[in-house]
Amino acid sequence: MRRIGWTAGAALGALLVTGCGPDGGTGGGSSASPSVSASVSASASGQAKPSDPAASAASGTPGAFGREQAAADITAATTATGLPQPEEPATASPSPGQPVTAEGERRAEIFACMAPWQTMEPVEQPESAYAATVAVLEQRGWKIDGKQLQEDGLTQIKLKKEGWVLFARRYDFSGGKGPTTGMPDMLSFFASDLACEGRFTEADMEAALTEG
Repeated sequence: MRRIGWTAGAALGALLVTGCGPDGGTGGGSSASPSVSASVSASASGQAKPSDPAASAASGTPGAFGREQAAADITAATTATGLPQPEEPATASPSPGQPVTAEGERRAEIFACMAPWQTMEPVEQPESAYAATVAVLEQRGWKIDGKQLQEDGLTQIKLKKEGWVLFARRYDFSGGKGPTTGMPDMLSFFASDLACEGRFTEADMEAALTEG
């Protein structure tokens, strides 16, 4: 389990540093604001639509829970709580016109094991929105695994569903002083397929996730 925690954290850092991502306190005990609660009640009960066989490549089983379903759960939960959606999903595919390399192909294979989501857009009540999003994920079948971690501005909780692990994170860059510092919180919901990740060594993961 240490490896999975490191992997999710490293991948998140790679998204921030390399620009693969589109953007770039306490959470467990807070209740959502009235507007967040209303959004949650309106759309939390929906279930991710099954993907076609190609979309379930990570599991190899048509209709099985895979990257498309994990991403759909995260999108549904963050939409229900009113979080701003990234314009494009994180991807490891080369830009148009760039040659396809062996390293690029391996990186794409590794990212196929993951469903990353993050935003640093200003959120009026990030603490409440974070807690409400975790609650919606629970309603969609994700089970909390272990206790909530809270240290050095990071609030994190781990959830699991059908062979996937999801790290829900909130980074308070203000040091507890609030958004008036001009630095909004970063909210991250990062899921990964345990079996898919198991095909790669830690050296593979580190090289792919830190590649500029």
